Amino acid sequence: MATDGPTPPPCNPEIFKKGEGVCVVDGSSNAVECWVKKIARKANAQIDWHYSGGRANVLHLGDAASRQRVLNAISELEGELEGTILSVGGPALYRNGVEDPTATGAVVREVDDQLVLDDPEAVAVISAVSKHNCKNTLEINADRITHFKKRLAERGMTADQAVIVLLNVDDVHGGPLADILMPGHNWQEIRDRGEVPFARGLAMRNGIQEALGSFDKDAAEKLTNMTEVAVVVVDHGVAEVFAA
Repeated sequence: MATDGPTPPPCNPEIFKKGEGVCVVDGSSNAVECWVKKIARKANAQIDWHYSGGRANVLHLGDAASRQRVLNAISELEGELEGTILSVGGPALYRNGVEDPTATGAVVREVDDQLVLDDPEAVAVISAVSKHNCKNTLEINADRITHFKKRLAERGMTADQAVIVLLNVDDVHGGPLADILMPGHNWQEIRDRGEVPFARGLAMRNGIQEALGSFDKDAAEKLTNMTEVAVVVVDHGVAEVFAA
């Protein structure tokens, strides 16, 4: 409901469903409604808007030439907006039940009434860095890996039966795994010494394989293809698999 006058009509259903974002505006509903109508008249184009996460999401429906006229009109009429243009050119903000078919990179979604940037490329970079950092965890524990590889042989176990695990107990994924493998262990004693608690040891390969499949598909696939004795590191929010 508008607080600055009559409530504007809802966004045109066709534009809402099929339109592409042209700008995002911070402004009251009637101010935005008035300005969007001016843009539509000046550009002779189909545009409309709706709120998403408290921001006005302005959409255009039409060909490339029509879109360019709208972008030009936005620039020319910016001074007539009783509000602030936050971005121009897209992508469109969240529309309930509508996915932008043209979106191939970062998109903005609404989660729990908050706008969230969904950027697959950024997530991939972060994951790659985290997996690289798992190698540091591996190297720091080189002596323990040698120890558990020897234990594996002494027990007569093979690489397809068991793996060596290095689990950061304070990691979002490592903690639950550590609790399963070492239930009731007092990790706080290690934290009290100012150290990061790690669960280190041997674990049955099938169980670890299943666990990896629930949160890190790449690591799970890597373990599937590993023929040597595997070291599974869970740290930095990811898992990585190395040959012992």
